Amino acid sequence: MKREEGMSLYTLVLMPNDRIIGCVKNFKERSREILDKRYGSENSLAHITLFAFFAYDKDYPAILREFKRILAGARPFRVQFDGFSSFKESEFCTFFVRLTSDAEKTAIGISSFLETNFDKRLRKDKTADWKKIHRLHMTVVRNVAVADVVKCEDAFKEETFNDFFNCSSLALRKLNLAKGQYDILDSIPLLGNEYIVGQQTKMFDIL
Repeated sequence: MKREEGMSLYTLVLMPNDRIIGCVKNFKERSREILDKRYGSENSLAHITLFAFFAYDKDYPAILREFKRILAGARPFRVQFDGFSSFKESEFCTFFVRLTSDAEKTAIGISSFLETNFDKRLRKDKTADWKKIHRLHMTVVRNVAVADVVKCEDAFKEETFNDFFNCSSLALRKLNLAKGQYDILDSIPLLGNEYIVGQQTKMFDIL
């Protein structure tokens, strides 16, 4: 489907526990003091985005059912973090908390399995601008200049962040234009079923 007026922006994300959300909130507040200005993502809750897409609100129930169908075959997994890093390849740069390679590999495996098994007609007819995030991260500061990222890197260079959370569900969020923030609509459990509904495909053999 071609993106049209009236569509909403949705994201499928990993949401950490309250402890890590609080830590990232602290990182954001400190970054605000370091940069002495407002920046993208400063008020958003900590999360790790897997997908973003546009859809009409009326089609959301069908999309939610499809995500639930597939994710029923996914096992809960551990998301471990490994300090800080940044993206500095473009005009709009990002400073973030880095996942370990194992955690990133598992999360990418789940998103790839989702993309492969999501009903192709439903995706074509009911969503637009479907985007899979290939470099997973938990944002602290985004949409800033390289010099700003360097300031954050310098300020946090003596710190380590090796916390983790056990991910047992994914969250579907919708952008609230009035607030300029995302609202969490549903939490989709990872049930660890041997097969996903409607397919004789073992997720565990793929990840």
